[in-house]
Amino acid sequence: MRVRLLIAGLVAGFACTAAQAQTLGLNLNNNAARVIYTTPLQSGRVGGMKVGASYLHHRHRGDAVTLGLQVTGDAGARNLPVTAGVGGRFYWVNRAQSSLNAMALAVGGHVTVTPPRQNRLGFTLAADYAPRVLAFSDAEHLLEWSARAEYQVLRQATAYVGYRQIKVGYRHAGTYTLDSGVLVGLKLLF
Repeated sequence: MRVRLLIAGLVAGFACTAAQAQTLGLNLNNNAARVIYTTPLQSGRVGGMKVGASYLHHRHRGDAVTLGLQVTGDAGARNLPVTAGVGGRFYWVNRAQSSLNAMALAVGGHVTVTPPRQNRLGFTLAADYAPRVLAFSDAEHLLEWSARAEYQVLRQATAYVGYRQIKVGYRHAGTYTLDSGVLVGLKLLF
């Protein structure tokens, strides 16, 4: 219940920010679902800064809440449209059927490549990592990575299929996989 209230508060807070290029996404597989919200804080000629929050629920393994900040823009490839983002993300992970909780401040980013003649198609790689020095509570480290292929169905709707893995290392309980597997998703731009 506390997690749901936290997410509702974060989303309400972000809704009060800039009203341009906000995204709302949902991705899922048989065991997990994640809701993602992002909004720009600042836009410039070559990129901008965005803030986002997400909530992931895995029906057997637990929950994760994230809050992040990224600088995004054109990655400067000459003949291939490439965009990238770098930044940080705070994670709170509640392991199911356990008193273990993890908190971490991960650094990472993403790269998206769009083939020139297929401007509705995109391929994205993303990763966030928190080493021991940035892991708190019961956590020793955290790694999330994903890869996906996306297709812009409408100007304001993108569907995607991909793979995601989230692993948390605990001080006295080894490494725990919160989620791992193929997913499908939808991202709405408004």
